[in-house]
Amino acid sequence: MFASFTNYKGCTDMSMRTYAFAVGAAALLGVQAVQAQPVNGCPPGQAMQSSSPSGNTVTCVPIPDATALRAAIDAEAQVRSTADTALSGEISELRAKMEEQSITGRWAFTGPQNCLSSSTGFNTTLQPIFVAGVTVLSTSATAVSGVRIFGAPDAAGKGTGTASATFHTITHPTFLSPPPAPPAASPFRTGSAAITALQSAFSYEIQGENVIIDDGSAVGQIVKGSPGTIQTIGNPRFFGKISKDRRTILLAQEDLVVEQSVFTPPAGTPFTTDRVCWRERTLIKLDQ
Repeated sequence: MFASFTNYKGCTDMSMRTYAFAVGAAALLGVQAVQAQPVNGCPPGQAMQSSSPSGNTVTCVPIPDATALRAAIDAEAQVRSTADTALSGEISELRAKMEEQSITGRWAFTGPQNCLSSSTGFNTTLQPIFVAGVTVLSTSATAVSGVRIFGAPDAAGKGTGTASATFHTITHPTFLSPPPAPPAASPFRTGSAAITALQSAFSYEIQGENVIIDDGSAVGQIVKGSPGTIQTIGNPRFFGKISKDRRTILLAQEDLVVEQSVFTPPAGTPFTTDRVCWRERTLIKLDQ
């Protein structure tokens, strides 16, 4: 009985091993069969659009003509480049119209002028030379407005021009020191006011964004106030900055110097007074 049970178990083990081997071989052969199946492709000039799960059936579509596509892309790029060049030229032309190449033309200006005058002059440190009982010191404040006309500059940036201006001047009351002894006149001078119209010629030089203006002697007529004429001599130069668009200029005196104001009454003798003044100007381009 025991021998018979043992034989039965051995047969069972052998059968199981045989079955497992058969299943493994069949699976291996199945994989090899799948791997050995031919895969369909597309002919030259076409590309696969889709495929069945087995790969036996594929859908092909023609490949576009790359040469024609590249030519179209290149043509569009050329059109865009030409348009960009034209636009850049138009922008440059517009900028050139907006930005003046020179300062030639008419400019309106305004600015202050403040002066200290001494009837007996100034020393080398710009202090009034005081002579007791003789020296008359006075201060004045002036609002100036007018027009400068710049002629065309030469190749070196140098040119000439003319200016006309109106000066509204307040001369402040003055105290005489020492005061005159009685019964002489009061130690105070009352001061005065006047409106003067002046004309002058000038030269200028452009240095990049800078401009230097050298005014010549100006001669003017007092149109309101004590009658007579006024001449200014020895004014310091103006130094200024030109705006990027060449339509605004800011000017200030380059230095403080002793200059002269010459007053000539009608049918009278000219009277010269030394003075030290400070001036500023803002110029705005009038021409388009």
